[in-house]
Amino acid sequence: MLEIKKLYKHFVLSRTGQRGLGPIAENRQMIRAVDGVSFTIDQGESFGLVGESGCGKTTLARCVLRLLEPTAGQIFFMGKDFLALSGVELRRQRKRIQAVFQDPYGSLNPRMSIGKIVEEPLVIHHLGTHRERKEQVGELLHMVGLDDKQLNRYPEELSGGQRQRVALARALVTRPDLLVADEPVSSLDISIQAQIVNLLQTLKREFQLTLLFISHGLPIVRHLCDRVAVMCQGRIVELTKTREIFENPLHPYTRELLEGVPEPDPRIQRREADQRKQRPPRAGSQSLGELEEVAKDHWVAGGIGVKA
Repeated sequence: MLEIKKLYKHFVLSRTGQRGLGPIAENRQMIRAVDGVSFTIDQGESFGLVGESGCGKTTLARCVLRLLEPTAGQIFFMGKDFLALSGVELRRQRKRIQAVFQDPYGSLNPRMSIGKIVEEPLVIHHLGTHRERKEQVGELLHMVGLDDKQLNRYPEELSGGQRQRVALARALVTRPDLLVADEPVSSLDISIQAQIVNLLQTLKREFQLTLLFISHGLPIVRHLCDRVAVMCQGRIVELTKTREIFENPLHPYTRELLEGVPEPDPRIQRREADQRKQRPPRAGSQSLGELEEVAKDHWVAGGIGVKA
């Protein structure tokens, strides 16, 4: 469904240190936010993108959504060159790619009622009559766990978890094929996080969604995603099936991320710690080279690992 080829997004710091988009000059510093990223996402797949804050995850997501224009590279969506689209054709494809953002307080218009917020994508894309739109909005709100009482309320009257449910309803009202979820639970309480993740799983099945899930929370990715790409300093350093990432991490950066994640079951924690100790050290502690396939469907930067 989605194919990203050698995607770059660079920013330039001006003399005053402010980030800009002007031409690169010799006396200006360039930030390589996304630096040659390539991966594919299959239809119906849940694909996780993980890494520390500042590694380029959100910039990559904004390029996929075309909220930012990449410096170089290609993005193909459903076989079409997404970066070559413009005008009516871009709008037609955009309704098939929707997003849920990190901040449920900043991503909703405070001057619009909940009903209007969820209906807005239908109005923009000229979908349905007024009556049909109202019916769809009510149906979506029920699906995300809200009721008709919320229709005339405003975002400030809702909790963080309720606001993120509204954001989910708004994203799904156009019946998209691909949902980009950028840290959708990181600003919520732990108990609410679990509710939103479970809701996301349910909605993925109901709408037959393909999911790009961006997070620094590895336990959530382990629960939700089929495959995981680990991002560091603008590059992908490891990409494989989720289970393989947790049981056999090969890149040093991936291991550092995993070692910082507490395992609730002490038996599993001890077993995984023992497995890590038994592995031989790898060369290149922070290798950020090209991805190489070191085992079946297991790609690591710089070829760190033992080829099958």
